[in-house]
Amino acid sequence: MFGEAFSIHRLDEATSGLILVAKTHECQKRMYAHFREREVKKEYRALLRGHLKGDTGQVRKPLRCDWPNRPRQIVCTDEWSKDSITFWEKMDYEGQTTRVRLTPFTGRSHQLRVHMQSLGHGIIGDEFYDDQYTNEPRLLLHAYRLEFRHPFTQAWLAFVAPALLKDNVNSLKVFQFRR
Repeated sequence: MFGEAFSIHRLDEATSGLILVAKTHECQKRMYAHFREREVKKEYRALLRGHLKGDTGQVRKPLRCDWPNRPRQIVCTDEWSKDSITFWEKMDYEGQTTRVRLTPFTGRSHQLRVHMQSLGHGIIGDEFYDDQYTNEPRLLLHAYRLEFRHPFTQAWLAFVAPALLKDNVNSLKVFQFRR
C-alpha cells in the first residue's frame, strides 16, 4: 500500500509512540545524518514508580550491554561502555507515581529505562528494569514528540503522538514526505 519503507530509528519493542521511516534510501541517508548530528529533538513521556525528587535533572551514566543477560543494559564504566545522557523533568505526581518528560541527548539501547532505574524509579511495566514489576499490561514509556528539519525542503517539522500512559491504547499515524 505504501511501497517500501526504510528504517531511520527504532523504539524498544515495548515502547509506544512515534517512529520514523523513510520511503527512499536518499531520505533515509539524510535522516540518519540528522540523528547522528543530534539535530533531531526527541521527547518521551513515562510514568515512574514513586515520587522523583526535584523538578528537573540530568542523568549522565555510561551504559553497555549486560552480555550474560541480553538484551539488558547496565551502568558501567569499563572500556566498552558508551557515554549516555538523559534530561528529565517532573510533570506531576499521580498517586504513588511520577509523570515525567524525558529528553535523551544520546540514543543508547534502553537508555531511558536504565537511567530511571538508576535513580531508584523504574518505569511502570518495565519487565527488565522495574524492581517492582508485577506483570503490568505494558511499559508506560511513550515516544511523544519528534522535531527535525525535513530531509529535502529543510522546513522545521514537529510530530506529536498523545501519551496514553494509563490506557492500553496505541494509535498509528502515517506521515509521508514527498520530494
